[in-house]
Amino acid sequence: MAEIGCGKGEWYDQHNAYQAYGPRTARALGAEWQLTAESGIGLVHSCCNKPNLMPQEFGTTDLRVGGRPWDVRRYQPDLVTICLGQNDGVQDSVQFCGAYLAFLKTLRADYPRARLVCLTSPMADARLTAVLRRYLTGVVAAARAGGEPNIDAFFFARSYTSGCGAHPSLAEQELIGNELTAYLKQTLHW
Repeated sequence: MAEIGCGKGEWYDQHNAYQAYGPRTARALGAEWQLTAESGIGLVHSCCNKPNLMPQEFGTTDLRVGGRPWDVRRYQPDLVTICLGQNDGVQDSVQFCGAYLAFLKTLRADYPRARLVCLTSPMADARLTAVLRRYLTGVVAAARAGGEPNIDAFFFARSYTSGCGAHPSLAEQELIGNELTAYLKQTLHW
């Protein structure tokens, strides 16, 4: 596969979900994978004047509010990773954490047996990383206190932003995948 340089072609030419850290992690673990992702989407605030939020679109086949529903019975994962917060930026902790806990309830209803792992953003700067670490620590503690034992948080070791538009480069996607893979192997004994 030839890489298309930043600023060349269409905006989506620099994106390849197969090479992203999530699918790389799944392949390293010998696991099937399914990806739900949308550029710019947030939990409580999306970027770039995007009016929709992930909780509004999640569960549809086309990631559109009111879109065609996805039948969750078709695929029941053992693990669900959640990486939200980058596009939100630093938000009010009560609003963000409340929305995160509500979204976790949706995920749990859809995937009753899956391990839930809340991720910091691998693109976050130092300030946002610190905020997300604090928020996700609180979210996981609140979920556990509310009776959810099958949940954890994982914090990426650094920021990966050397690709197009300060996103992770292809080489960094591999590093991020390696970091997450090591954590999951140790935690889940896969």
